[in-house]
Amino acid sequence: MKYKVTLNNRVYEVEVEQGEAMLVNEYELAAPAVAAPAAPAAAPVAAAAPAAAPAAGGFTVISESGEEDAAIEQLIRDRADAKKAKNFAEADRIRDE
Repeated sequence: MKYKVTLNNRVYEVEVEQGEAMLVNEYELAAPAVAAPAAPAAAPVAAAAPAAAPAAGGFTVISESGEEDAAIEQLIRDRADAKKAKNFAEADRIRDE
């Protein structure tokens, strides 16, 4: 299965097969176009949240079907937390899952 992971304005294309992950491609995320400043409005308008904002933690995992994969994102977060806490046995268990 192929995934796209966006992290710190970089996109990583990863292929996972039989528990092994391989980096297929890596590139810079395209910067959004800068819009011209709008004329001041008479009444203040609340800004809408960006539609394509990365998930909490600064990254998003997208499967080859184009859908976000929350389960994989959670495993990545759990493994990072285990490594940060120096619980390497748990980090290895998550990696091998």
